Amino acid sequence: MIEERMADRFRAAVADEPPLGFDPDEVVSRAGRERRRRRAVAGSALATGGLAVTTAVLVASTGSDVQTIGPGAGPTGWLAPAPGGASSAPLRPSLPPRTKPKAPSADVPGSFPGSDAAVAKLRQVIPQVLAEKVTNLAFTHPDGGDLMVHQTGRLIGGAYLATGTSHQYIQVSISHDRDTLDLSADPAAGGGWGPPLRQSTLPDGSQLRVYGQNESGMQNLSVLHFRPDGVIVHVDATMKPEPGRSGLQVSEEVLTAIATDPRLTF
Repeated sequence: MIEERMADRFRAAVADEPPLGFDPDEVVSRAGRERRRRRAVAGSALATGGLAVTTAVLVASTGSDVQTIGPGAGPTGWLAPAPGGASSAPLRPSLPPRTKPKAPSADVPGSFPGSDAAVAKLRQVIPQVLAEKVTNLAFTHPDGGDLMVHQTGRLIGGAYLATGTSHQYIQVSISHDRDTLDLSADPAAGGGWGPPLRQSTLPDGSQLRVYGQNESGMQNLSVLHFRPDGVIVHVDATMKPEPGRSGLQVSEEVLTAIATDPRLTF
């Protein structure tokens, strides 16, 4: 379910950190209960989307250095091709030691300095970006009614259900926990978003990584943009077959355009 995947996204952001002081599953479950109550009143029910894979071609900027997975890479290993052939050396670095942050406040477990202003901004910006980039679908507000906020990892995100569908989601998450490019904080590398498909380096030095999977007709495709200033934008399209719709309705090119939009920041 999409709520479970959001909980996994928050867990990935706080891996190896001290206890949070609250249960991410409870936060997500509470949002799910509120969503179901509202939809019950309206006389409708939602079957949330599952995990899935797709393989799409990354449309990278001219001059970008595209890297693909070579033989024997394993499900989570990134390989950087050497000139004239593929290298077998893992590109993904090991996680560096991290300073243990203070546990979240029991009163406002989802806040961090500046989060209120960031949420107010992103409530407006994310729907605007989706409307501009995804011309074949319409979105209003995130599932659960509002954006989710996590203090540890400084993460804000939400899953947007396409209007008139039951299983077409786009999730947008933005985190900014460090001030330099941080590939070690890749939230998809821990699993749950499918195996890595490819990565590229853009002219500004930022990195793109693409993950995806396909299982029994349920598909998902994720694009992550790691920016030089430390911002990580994770955009994921998830779908499950429904009458009149099959396959992902959003391409990798569109997801990349969303992930690289400069307005998606704190």
